[in-house]
Amino acid sequence: MRKVIIILIILALGITPLLTQGNLYFVGGDDMRLYYMYPKEYIQNLLLNIVTDNSISGGNMGYYPATHPVPLVALIWLVKTLVPANTQFVMYGINWSLSFLFFYLLMGFWISDKSRFSFFAKVASCLIYIFSPFLFMTFYKHQMIVLFLITAFPGVLYFFIKSVRQRNPLYVFSACLIISIFSTNLSSIPWMLPMFITSTPLLFWEFYKDKKTFFWHAIIFVICYFLLNISWIFHLVYLTIYNTGLVDGLSSYLTPEFLKANIAGILGTSRQYSPLNGVVSQLVIGLTKNLTIVSYVNLIFIFLIVAAGVFIKKERNNILISGFILGLLSLLISWIMLAPNIQTWGPDAFIWLSLRVPFFTMFRNMSDKFALPMAFFYALTLGSSLVILANRFANKALRLIVRCSLSVVILINIYPLLQNRSEHVGVAAKMSGSFNDDFNALADYLLTLKNPSRILWLPLNFPSFINIEDKYNPGHYYSGPSPLRFLSNRQDYAGQFSFISSNDFGIADKIFPMIDAKDFKSFGKLIQLRNARYIILDKQQLPETMKPYLYNHYSIEYGKLKMQTEEFVNEFIGKKLQEFGTRYVLYEINPKYNNDRIYLTDSYEIFPKNLPNIEYEKVSDSLYNISLKSISKSRKLVFLDSYYKDWTLYVKGDSETKAYQKGKNVPVQGFANGWEINLDEIIKNFSKGYYTTNMDGSINIKMTLYFEPSKYNKPTRIISAMTFVILGLSQLILLAKRNNV
Repeated sequence: MRKVIIILIILALGITPLLTQGNLYFVGGDDMRLYYMYPKEYIQNLLLNIVTDNSISGGNMGYYPATHPVPLVALIWLVKTLVPANTQFVMYGINWSLSFLFFYLLMGFWISDKSRFSFFAKVASCLIYIFSPFLFMTFYKHQMIVLFLITAFPGVLYFFIKSVRQRNPLYVFSACLIISIFSTNLSSIPWMLPMFITSTPLLFWEFYKDKKTFFWHAIIFVICYFLLNISWIFHLVYLTIYNTGLVDGLSSYLTPEFLKANIAGILGTSRQYSPLNGVVSQLVIGLTKNLTIVSYVNLIFIFLIVAAGVFIKKERNNILISGFILGLLSLLISWIMLAPNIQTWGPDAFIWLSLRVPFFTMFRNMSDKFALPMAFFYALTLGSSLVILANRFANKALRLIVRCSLSVVILINIYPLLQNRSEHVGVAAKMSGSFNDDFNALADYLLTLKNPSRILWLPLNFPSFINIEDKYNPGHYYSGPSPLRFLSNRQDYAGQFSFISSNDFGIADKIFPMIDAKDFKSFGKLIQLRNARYIILDKQQLPETMKPYLYNHYSIEYGKLKMQTEEFVNEFIGKKLQEFGTRYVLYEINPKYNNDRIYLTDSYEIFPKNLPNIEYEKVSDSLYNISLKSISKSRKLVFLDSYYKDWTLYVKGDSETKAYQKGKNVPVQGFANGWEINLDEIIKNFSKGYYTTNMDGSINIKMTLYFEPSKYNKPTRIISAMTFVILGLSQLILLAKRNNV
């Protein structure tokens, strides 16, 4: 009967988002969330690229191994293909169902469900975990892709502990698959590490009981995790070790400037966040401001945990006691990390750690990063507490009161989601799953343009978002980073933060002062450097309801939009190419601001008025074909992508290619790449099979420009895919053994 109940709960959780959230997708914001609408395109044109144009970081940020979310987005793609329903809410249902199942199984290590109350305690704790106010104020509020860590956390703990206790490494493989699929790995690290930090008491206890097995299974876990994720780990390690760009990637987070800003963030966050904030005041989200008293019902959890601690000496079940103590220790660690201001030295300790522990700065927003462990161990400790108290007080009436009280609390916590109140827990545009026909036509047209130059949106928004109206629901908008990156394979500049380069984060603050001062020349040089050859004029009239979201400081930021007068727009638009309904017009840029991605020049500081003697073709973000014709003297070749020594020029011969000045490219214009095309050197070091000579003595050369780390993409991805297949097959073996097949 209990198995039936568990199955029914899992099914109910699986379909609840579909029944309560409606048919519209919640998209927009920094995280886009468009992978629910376009998972295939998101993978192909965004996640599988490791350099420049389509990097997730946007702008000219260069080398960025973005393949880490591929397993999760691939699962979304599969679900979208197989299930004819709103993919986003199907995935939310999968997330709730699996998190319930894994949390329930994990609690079984310490709580036997032989009695009806113990069974109730486990079920209640699972629901309290999934619908915790701590998760409402962070994960559910922002709905970022890290939302699926709610499943990963109990899943990886359950399978790893089970592997140690049963001495079966097949369960290690289960843990690796769970964390690799339901986390986005690299981008999830600031949320993943708190899971392991706070789980230290739990893991140490398992290590203490069976050191040898724990050690070897931990080694197996690390190896399998590395092989599963080698496609992005390799590039991350490569980038960290070699640092071939202008900026030392990860080390930039250790600079005095960054650390100073981080300290300010720690102090600001700790002051505004109190230990009981998530329990006492956050539940009102999704309810009404007149029902703040309802928030206090969650305080019952604290009283129950304290009461269990008082009566724990009377408990005879050592396994239950160990579960309570381990959960409580982890809870206290979570609490201290979540709200360091619970003690006077807390913020100072955070600052001290930030200054001395590399990359501890990732935890500066502690109320966000440690919310998941807080919710997790809160529920885990509560489950043990309930059973301890039930063993101490056998009164049926009292147990009934506890059951009813907890059920009411759970329903209250679930209420915001059941009532489709997502708009109250974060900014989320609601869309049918289809952009309007004007935008779709624009995206399709851009695919036909042969020139790979970038695109400028006018007027510029704040900070770097574009707004796209829904096809079937007028007044509903997507507002977030441009989807043209993966729909049209184009990098575009939509706002001030779009112009940030790897060595100049301050450029964003210079954009609107340029426009306000009518310094069109400076702005024109900037878009020349960024290779913006096309302009999209956005003619939409946004409703007033959109403006508070787009312009955080309404009067100031909306004023920036007004700065972009007709005079400013007309200065930069050139030949009209195509209109797309009433919303968008595509122009070529004013010829005086035109510039190509790759060009020849006599000086790195000068943009050529004409671009003679060169043709190029973009094969991919990491490969370009270049043809130099009638070269009669040495010139300089400029490539307007982020500078990395890894960009290498090859001369194409009749039968093979040969590197030219490998590693000798120099920084140009503060961020780009430059090479000396030395005519004498080419004639001296390359045979005639590598170039042709014209009647006037000039030469023609065919070259390729290649980003060297890309050659590791295929082998690392093969290793990752094969590891997924092998570990997947191991789970079939595990199932067969469990069923005596």
